[in-house]
Amino acid sequence: VIDWQKSKETNMKPYLFSCKVPTWVKPKAVSLVANPCDPATNLLKINGANVRAMSTAKESDQSKKDYGLWNTAVCAPALFFFQKDFSLRLIEWFEVLKALGIAKVFLYETDVHPDIEKVLNYYEAIGYVSITKYTFPPPYMNDPGLRRVFSVDQRENMWALENVYFTDCVLRHMHEYRFIAHFDPDEFPILIKHDSFQKLTDELLRNQTRNNESPSLYKLHWSYFYDNIPPPPSVADLPKNLWALRHVMHH
Repeated sequence: VIDWQKSKETNMKPYLFSCKVPTWVKPKAVSLVANPCDPATNLLKINGANVRAMSTAKESDQSKKDYGLWNTAVCAPALFFFQKDFSLRLIEWFEVLKALGIAKVFLYETDVHPDIEKVLNYYEAIGYVSITKYTFPPPYMNDPGLRRVFSVDQRENMWALENVYFTDCVLRHMHEYRFIAHFDPDEFPILIKHDSFQKLTDELLRNQTRNNESPSLYKLHWSYFYDNIPPPPSVADLPKNLWALRHVMHH
């Protein structure tokens, strides 16, 4: 079961199935059946590679002689802003991530506002964003209005479904990047001591080696920046569409 929530009879549960493939076989697709020798009614394409690509940053640094500066990718959630125009916030998010050294953003898309579609098409065309079309599994309908009602009325089931595409994203790209982060479009990483994620992960690797530790993940602290807190004079002159860069006061 790939869900962090406690089990309830009213909650749906996503499951992850593993399939061990012989080393002498390199299949392009697999089928999932309930019992051995049952007739297959599905064909699932295999994604990903067997060996991690060297996704190192093109940056001159002494540490590159030892480890290489590993690029970091972002696995983001499924977008379903079909009525709300989130395009300007999305542009700011992409540009901030790019400035911090995030190499690529992987997004899942359901139904979005036409202006958001234009933004996604642009960033996909320049190679910074990769889009995977996503539909909710049965019995949930994929009508945009009903999906919105579902996301509000059945929050726990919506969070359970998030684990489906988050897990899919990590499994698809875990051989391409040593580090994969998760941020929502309204979440901005703030690196206090480093000017890029490459520098941050390089230091984490060095500390890991020095302390003989091998943690599976790193968790950033959260802070909330509210809409009703006006920007201070130092950033008040920034354009209003730069929401995150204007909201620097937090609780």
